[in-house]
Amino acid sequence: MSKFSNIGLIFLIIGTLLIVFSIFLSIIILPGFFLLIQISGCVLISLAGIFILLRKDEYHIIKFKSGFLLKLDHLIIFVCAMLLSISFLVFVDINNYIYTGNFTYFTIVWPIVLFGGTIILHFLKTKK
Repeated sequence: MSKFSNIGLIFLIIGTLLIVFSIFLSIIILPGFFLLIQISGCVLISLAGIFILLRKDEYHIIKFKSGFLLKLDHLIIFVCAMLLSISFLVFVDINNYIYTGNFTYFTIVWPIVLFGGTIILHFLKTKK
């Protein structure tokens, strides 16, 4: 396993956590500090992307009894992307409620689309 891949995954996790925590703490921290945390999180995620692209198709793999090979690197990347997207939508929804007083359904629509897409793909896969 490549050290670049491991360093990239660690940078990705740290960058994601920085961005998510700064989004949820945006009300109580100063705007300059919020922007600094956001920029450092984006830089770490960019470095992670570079390090992950430098690897040569080396993955941490778990083999299940059913024969399914789970690539942990892809799972970590997917979880980080989902955390970023859902936390951003929650941030937009909370700020929209604070400034307009109306509740929008941005936060609810995204998980419904993902869940519906998963069900549709499952039915299409089992149909074949």
